[in-house]
Amino acid sequence: MSHLVLLQRVFVALRISRARLGDVVMLLVFVVTLMGLFGVQLFMGTLHQKCYFFYNNSYVIDPRDNVSMCSLNPDSGHECQHGATCEAHDDVYFSPFINFDNLGNAMFVVLKMVTMDNWPSDLRSIQDANGVTFFLFAITIVLFGAFFAVNLILAILSGAYDLVIASKPKLSPAEIARKKAERNDVQDMSMTA
Repeated sequence: MSHLVLLQRVFVALRISRARLGDVVMLLVFVVTLMGLFGVQLFMGTLHQKCYFFYNNSYVIDPRDNVSMCSLNPDSGHECQHGATCEAHDDVYFSPFINFDNLGNAMFVVLKMVTMDNWPSDLRSIQDANGVTFFLFAITIVLFGAFFAVNLILAILSGAYDLVIASKPKLSPAEIARKKAERNDVQDMSMTA
């Protein structure tokens, strides 16, 4: 079977499932926006915290602490070691895009977790600053977004592709033999040329 025929079937399946995929994409956009709003409300400003020493009338980042974030709450998150204190400064970021300071960046973090793009390392760093609260937030996003919504999209595409395959007219054995003979004739002509 020609690769173009297979590709044509895939495009027909995409065209058939366009309306249902639109509904799922709208659901995903709603969930990403909602979880982004929750993230802004819960974690705004928490990714500006690092371990500092007060030295010569200025703050110096602790070079021995290889954890990128710390928590101001002593009951959760990473605590500074070696006598350093956890301080929040607006000019210090974990990453310029991985934060919950505005809705756009929060939606980016949520979308990154839904697609599961390097989310364990981001989870660990953000969890150092926020503790168990962020772990529960992230697991909710991963369970709904990555497992439920992505599998829903795949199920819609699979069902549409099955419809395309089932609607393909069946050829009789005589038509199959005639098409095979035509194909062999074309191949023979191309070899003699």
